[in-house]
Parts: sequence; C-alpha cells; structure tokens
Amino acid sequence: MKKLFLYFISFLLIFLVSFVFVPEAKNTLSRKKILIVTSRGGGGHISASNALESYFKDRFDIKTVKLLEEVLSPIDAFQDLTFGKYSYEDLYNYFLKERLTFFINIVASKSNWYISSFSKSIENLIKQYFFKENPDIIISVIPLFNQQLLNVSKELNIPLILVTVDLDTINYVRNFNNINYDKFFYTIVFDDDLIKDKLKNLNLNSNQLKVVGFPIRKDFFEVKDINLIKKEFSLPFNKQIIMILMGATGSCASINYLKEISKLNLDAHIIICTGRDDNLKDKLKKVNLSENLTISIIGFTDRISDLMAVSDCIITKPGPTSISEALYLNKPIIVDYTCSPVFWEKLNIDFIEKHNFGFVISCLSDLKIFLPKILDKKYNSEVVNRIKVFEKRNPIQEISNLINRLILID
Repeated sequence: MKKLFLYFISFLLIFLVSFVFVPEAKNTLSRKKILIVTSRGGGGHISASNALESYFKDRFDIKTVKLLEEVLSPIDAFQDLTFGKYSYEDLYNYFLKERLTFFINIVASKSNWYISSFSKSIENLIKQYFFKENPDIIISVIPLFNQQLLNVSKELNIPLILVTVDLDTINYVRNFNNINYDKFFYTIVFDDDLIKDKLKNLNLNSNQLKVVGFPIRKDFFEVKDINLIKKEFSLPFNKQIIMILMGATGSCASINYLKEISKLNLDAHIIICTGRDDNLKDKLKKVNLSENLTISIIGFTDRISDLMAVSDCIITKPGPTSISEALYLNKPIIVDYTCSPVFWEKLNIDFIEKHNFGFVISCLSDLKIFLPKILDKKYNSEVVNRIKVFEKRNPIQEISNLINRLILID
C-alpha cells in the first residue's frame, strides 16, 4: 500500500509540474524576436529606440543594434582617417554640440552619394548580421540606410517597420525604390499635409503608409499629479513656470535665454535641466536674476515628463523629440531659431507656426514680445486648447497593431 501511495503521489507531482511549467516553456519558445535598428547620431534615435524597447520588451525578445557602430564600421571612412579613434557619428555629434549645423548639412547632403557607392557592401554587412541574429521583425528608427535595410529584409522575407522620428522624413527615403513589399510599413508622426507632401513622389500605397505618433517614453502618457510634482521639486505654487529644455548640445543657448528672460522682470519661475553638465550648472548659478524671477537648476533626471507637465510653456530647440514631448503634454512651445537648424528640422518650425502651437524665436530680443504673450493666461489657454484637439496618436497601440498584422502575415 505504501508503494502504491508513493507511486500515486509521484504521478500527481509529475502531472502538476507539467501542467504548471510546460505552458510557460512553450510560451517562451514562441516569443518573436524584434530587432530595433538605431543610431547614436544626435539623441533622438536612441531615445526612440529606448521607448520602443520599453513598449514591447514584456511581449517580445528585443535586441537593439546601433547600425553604424556595430554593423557598418568597416565602411566608416572617418574611422579609417582617424585610425579607429573617431567615427562618423562622433563627427556628427561634435558638430551638433558646437552648433555647426552648416557642416552637418554638408555632410548629410553628401552622405547619400557615399552610401550609394557602398550600397552592396552595406547590404552584405546587414545580411550577415541578420543571419547571425535571426530576427522575426525589424524596426528601423534611423535615416540614410533604409533602402539597404529594405532590400535585405525583402530578400530574407523579414517584415520591416520604418518608424520615422522626424517630421521631415527626407533622409529616410533618399533614393528609395523597389518598395513593393507586403511586409513593409512606413510610419509618420502626425497626419499632416506638411509631412505627407514630402512623400508624394515615393509611391507608397495606403496600406504601407501609417500614422502612429511619436515614440516617446511611457511616462508621458501617465496622468500627472501637478501639486505633488511641484511639492517634490520644491516648485512655487503661485508663479507661472517656464521650462528651458535645450538638450546636451544647447548649453550656451540655455545661458543666453536665462539672461534674456532676466531682463524682462517677469514674476515667474524657471526650470533648466543640465543633465550631467556640471560646468553648465555652475555658469547658470552666476547669472544675475531679476527680482521676481526664481530658478530651479536640475541635473540628470528621468522625470522630464513630470517637469514638463508642471510648466506653462516650454522653450526648446527645433528637434522633433522635445517638440513632440511638449505637444503630447499639451504645452505651448517657444522654438529656438537663433541659429540655422539642420535642414530636415526646418519643417518642425513650419509645423509649429502653421498650427499656432507657440512662437519661433529667430532673435533673442524677440523674447520680450513672445514670452509675455504666451504666458498671458487667456492666450496660453487658447494655445493649450489648440494642441489638445490636434490628433496625437498613441505609438504603443499603433505600432503594436502593425506588429500584430505582420505576425499574422508571416
């Protein structure tokens, strides 16, 4: 009897273990792999790829690759010239930090010839990498190399989603052809004629072109407790808040804007995020503020969405990430246009002006006109309402829908 009882218990345990653990093992085996192709040129592409990874990491196996650095380094001419010390992306980021947009525009305009010349080599390197990683779906958030990505994806029968993170997507589609592939989607941020007009000659069909919104971090979609955030950051409850957000490349601009605002004698509070730039923080502390102007200088933080949420307006560079983040939080924007932007960001400026979502500053002295106006409660409310009614799609849901469709096709 004891033996029979032990046999019964053993079979029962085996049954329970199988019932509990086998489905989980099957689920793990069936997880699809998404390869996100990004670049560290600037900050927007890394920001977008990080957001996409956070959207889907619980459902898929995610691998993110910096294409130029990890795959295409053999054809990086700048690495050859500097004996491997610096890359094309290092050069780009240096020009960006120094606001040498003239040189960026030259390099970007000539890169198309270079990429075309090495197209086959690029495709071979990409193909080798795809064989090694064996992805089920490719998501690209980078410009310049998408024709090669499309060619290889089509050859290997891998679905491709091109998630553009610029309003002007000209750099994503240079020399684009042979796009008749039923497992390819081309996405844009907003359903707007300024954006769509740039794609008229691309011959994308309606099934390929999708409006998905901008891939920003999940915390931008959270409901914010404004009073709690102000309390946590020791922000005033009785003043309007202006946030200056110039990114890692805009240290000089942040100082110049603070100095100009100090001349206006506003009863307001300034938030400036300095990231890991302690030198900028020290310089900002030396600026003489007007009597009723107060300031919070905040170092590196992962709570940008909270700080934007408590602000009455955002002063920022014409980059698509900060502009989109402000729009998703329904914040009026003042765009810095005091130096020429890279040519593909000019459309961001046109977009803000077309929809009256704020003002564009081409000269710092114009701030004395536009900042008081955008802080006027009646006008500010009108701008907020305009932004609220403008359609901003949820990228988590929209891109998830595209992935689901591609999985069904596959």
